Amino acid sequence: MYRFGPDRVLVYGDRLVIESPVDMECWDVRTYRHTMIGFEGRGWRIVRTGTGSKNAVRYELEPWTPSPSEPAGPTCDYGPAFVERRDREDADRRRRRTVGVLLVLVLPLIGVLGTETKRRIEARYAIRAVAATRASLYVEGVIMLAAATLLLIGSMVTVVGYPAPWPLGPCALGALVVSPDLLFRYDRLMCEEQYPPGFYQWVWRRKTMRS
Repeated sequence: MYRFGPDRVLVYGDRLVIESPVDMECWDVRTYRHTMIGFEGRGWRIVRTGTGSKNAVRYELEPWTPSPSEPAGPTCDYGPAFVERRDREDADRRRRRTVGVLLVLVLPLIGVLGTETKRRIEARYAIRAVAATRASLYVEGVIMLAAATLLLIGSMVTVVGYPAPWPLGPCALGALVVSPDLLFRYDRLMCEEQYPPGFYQWVWRRKTMRS
């Protein structure tokens, strides 16, 4: 038995069994153009896959030599270097997925920051100011739409003589606060500013220009 990182390799005569926690790309059973796997100087192809111990993916291989009538498909040399590279790439993919999820959560918050702050974040972390601003405008649009909808429904209820089902003041205030910033920053985004202003930054920008 061999141990290559988290992988377990078992040799049964002319049968090779590899158990790995990673579902490896192109390691599947094929009827033609089999994946050519090199191990200890011999060529192997996958004949069966299943579930091994501890929910690992179990690959069963048999010796195989490609021929003109049966050419090989993808090829790889299996061993410690392959496992190390595969695990590193798998960790990078998982890290990118985690960063992607975090960016979805953080992007609107970055979008409301000031111009210079977004410029520094873009230079350091490659998070584009335009994308962050667009995400923050999307959130503002949802807030404004929700506030306006609640205000309209509540007002209609009071018109027919029933008490408002929720406080209408915060709804009106939310719509009034968000809508001017949404409209102005959307206009700056449509003008293709590379670093659009942050939340209500355009107000003190104008005051600075006037002074």
